Amino acid sequence: MAMGTAAMTTSLDGFHATATAQRADELARALFDAVNDDDHARIDAILNEATLKRPADRPHAWHGKRGQHSEHLGYILAEMQYLQRAHPGARW
Repeated sequence: MAMGTAAMTTSLDGFHATATAQRADELARALFDAVNDDDHARIDAILNEATLKRPADRPHAWHGKRGQHSEHLGYILAEMQYLQRAHPGARW
């Protein structure tokens, strides 16, 4: 998808009240496509055109021993809690 002044033709043409709203929608869809394609150069170009800054990268926080778990462990935490409740006093 080329960035620039050329307008995209979409099924929502004529839906937006202003040209600015139309362009914001186009940028949002272009950003979504760039993220899905993992195209960092295109993401940066879209954010720049939208006058936005990319958030700073943050290292992954490892706080599991403190009981702070990210969402990706939710399913296993639920299963472990179920086992402990279903079999109180069980040892493994």
